[in-house]
Amino acid sequence: MFKFYRRSEIWVVLFYDVSKPESQELKEEYKTLSEKMFGIVKVGAIDCREEEELCEEFMVFNTPKIKIFTEDANDDGEEYNSKMIWKSISGAAASKMQSFVRTVNKDNYESFI
Repeated sequence: MFKFYRRSEIWVVLFYDVSKPESQELKEEYKTLSEKMFGIVKVGAIDCREEEELCEEFMVFNTPKIKIFTEDANDDGEEYNSKMIWKSISGAAASKMQSFVRTVNKDNYESFI
């Protein structure tokens, strides 16, 4: 967890309760997300039954819940509220990434070079 607090990457964190069917149903999608996003974003999971204080620290009181955190260590994370499928979750995480793409046209060509 120490690495998370000094993060310099996007993190997707699942807060879950292993006793809840909703958490069990999400397990395979989340595993797929971690495989597909390996090396792109960090993917973690916290069992709120085992780590109750940690879940409270992140203001998570209902599970399952996914929060996406930017590289900014001061970011409290954004709650993910869309489809609980890996493609949608990965798209939300990717949208938090910095873009290094610049559109070059005749008006900004000189400043680009």
